[in-house]
Amino acid sequence: MVIAAGSRLFVEGIFDNSEYNIGSPDTNFTVMGGLQRWEEMFIGYFSYTHIPK
Repeated sequence: MVIAAGSRLFVEGIFDNSEYNIGSPDTNFTVMGGLQRWEEMFIGYFSYTHIPK
């Protein structure tokens, strides 16, 4: 993918460690980042949409 010079990309990332996140096994546990399954493995995805002027 080639993105033209002067283009702007907006990125947002959110960690939801609250009791409302059903994927969070223990909201009282402090989680550190890392590559192991018990560590926080934040991953991002990027979508591109071309909007002509």
